[in-house]
Amino acid sequence: MGQLSISLLGTPNICHNGQSLTFRTRKGLALLAYLAVERGAHGREKLTTLFWPESDPARGRATLRSTLAYLRHALEDDAELLDRPHLIVKTGSLAFNDQSPFHLDLELLHQAWESASGGKRSTNSPQRRQLLEDACRACRSGFLESLSLGDAPEFDDWVDEQREIWHQRVSVVFDHLVRSYANAGEFRRAADAATRWIGRDRLNEAAYHRLIQMHVALGNHAAALQTFEQYRTILANELAAEPSPALRALADRIRVSNASQSSKRHVVVSGDHAPAGFETPLVGRSHEHEQLVAAYHAARRQGARTVVLVGDAGIGKTRLAAEFSRWATGQGAEILQGRAFETGGRLPYQPHIDALRRKSLATRELPLDKIWRNELSRLLPELRPRTDESLPTNSGEATAQNRLFEAVAQLGRAFAESAPGSVVVYFIDDVQWADRASLDLLGYLARRWTELHVSALLLITVRTETLTLAPELTQWVNELIRDVQSRQIELGPLDLDATRQLVVELDTNNRDNRATAEVDTFARWLHAETSGQPFYVVETIKALLEQEDFGSPRTAIPPLRLDVTALPSEASLRGMLPRGIRDRVRSRLVQLSTSAFSLLAAGSVLSQGFTFTSLTRVSGVSEDEGLIALDEILKHRLLRESVDEVQTGSEGLYSFYHDKIRDVTYTEAGEARRRVFHRRAFERLEAIGAPAATLAHHAATTRGILSLRRPSR
Repeated sequence: MGQLSISLLGTPNICHNGQSLTFRTRKGLALLAYLAVERGAHGREKLTTLFWPESDPARGRATLRSTLAYLRHALEDDAELLDRPHLIVKTGSLAFNDQSPFHLDLELLHQAWESASGGKRSTNSPQRRQLLEDACRACRSGFLESLSLGDAPEFDDWVDEQREIWHQRVSVVFDHLVRSYANAGEFRRAADAATRWIGRDRLNEAAYHRLIQMHVALGNHAAALQTFEQYRTILANELAAEPSPALRALADRIRVSNASQSSKRHVVVSGDHAPAGFETPLVGRSHEHEQLVAAYHAARRQGARTVVLVGDAGIGKTRLAAEFSRWATGQGAEILQGRAFETGGRLPYQPHIDALRRKSLATRELPLDKIWRNELSRLLPELRPRTDESLPTNSGEATAQNRLFEAVAQLGRAFAESAPGSVVVYFIDDVQWADRASLDLLGYLARRWTELHVSALLLITVRTETLTLAPELTQWVNELIRDVQSRQIELGPLDLDATRQLVVELDTNNRDNRATAEVDTFARWLHAETSGQPFYVVETIKALLEQEDFGSPRTAIPPLRLDVTALPSEASLRGMLPRGIRDRVRSRLVQLSTSAFSLLAAGSVLSQGFTFTSLTRVSGVSEDEGLIALDEILKHRLLRESVDEVQTGSEGLYSFYHDKIRDVTYTEAGEARRRVFHRRAFERLEAIGAPAATLAHHAATTRGILSLRRPSR
């Protein structure tokens, strides 16, 4: 007896102790497969009738005994004193021993099918996805592919029945795997799973539907339409049929929505720098993407939902929302997307005009009442009728605003009703820069669509630092979350695993999606250098790609990759400050008052872990003025506060949110200010007994002060 491996999904393959078994007859193989699938004891008379129906009873029993003897010998079940034989042989019956050491591919598929079709739909853990993935990879083809006995019709009927059962279960598992990857925002893996599904079941419309959706989610409309045409051709040639109306409608929507637009996820490097539009794969946002997908389905089933994405600048709010919007487009959603701009002068309704104007052509085709169409023309003059009919002007300002708000709400309702079963996604980016009227309209839409049970998802992004700077915006967000079906999702930095996954996907030498030693080393450096801040991660990678030896050749075709093995040592990479990061931090520093910048510059000289007293002493700012400046810095989320009672008693310690902020601040402080601040830092730290190495650093920077003032030992 030894380990028995039974693979029945595809051409049957039986291995014992790692050796593939060859059967003298097809019925010996068929008998073992039948016993392994149909557990329990089976009477000898039943098996004789099933496999040898044309033989007389005596001859049939003899043939069964002969076949059984061969099986037991092949499986080493005829050894004496065997504790757990694979076959349990009794006088009147046979059974497969499920307590023996064996592996059956059907059991893995059955476990995955139960997980996919059972009561655990809400869970989408990596472990569960791995179960589905393993089961799909075990599905080589149909059940007992190409095995037919011919002279045993009842067995052949059983095989046909089993093929249909397992075919349906394979479809359920593949479908769930694709949706599981898609819900987590892993669109490339979802597309790969859908492609494998089609390869196994080339006439399954659900598989083509999922693949088309994933191409749309990846931004590749051309591939989506090509997949649709491929399926339509197969149906016409083999079944003289057409795709379903739902699939044809999806293809029509893709054509209308910038048909044949290829994916812009990766572009070729040209000139001396990596392109500004370079995007890395989305990583580390599976849970957040799943929350957005859950909100989408809730809006489709139960009515309007609102989601607020909150996070620091550069944390990836817009990227996550864009990836989700592409996913929603593949589901047939209508996407209305606008953005508020810091430099827009707080123009009234600017983000809404931005969102609605992109759909003005589609708006003209909607069955919208004349009164609401006229009101909308206040925002979109192109919707105004060509007649001389003028807009009503005798209403007050409040009444006019209410009519406008209701017109936009009715437009969203009309979009939702134009595609039953779908959802309107109303996405406003950087809402912190929106004017008050735009915020009022957003609040009205959230409440009105909830009242009307419109299938709409209102998605907005807002920066954390602006919430601390603008109490009225914080109040508006809190009221929105309190009054309607809302969810706030806060984005944080990427962890080391997500950073490693990103490097794996970009590594030009990595073909099996595994982290090599070089990948792990670089990922650890990249995470330590950027603290997992997505914008810093991307800008650092872009800076490396500016150096031709480390990335794809300038003439290479997409996708752009990074040659991790060609990167220099950590020592030579340490402390690099990419231009994009420097410019981003500078844009935040210029918003500070003079006192606040002086205080922050003092912090950059002190490095990390400094007190308020040290900041004021080094910067020369008075305590009263320093308190105001410190509040300003904290609200801008440039410094963070902590308390270390062991070292400083009750006085708080402060540190930079990110080392890159300190580096840019130190550079922007200028040489003269740095020298003066280092001298003051030396004097302050010497007075409180700082370590000699710390004092030496500040003394050396002040050029010569070390020779005048030596630290006491």
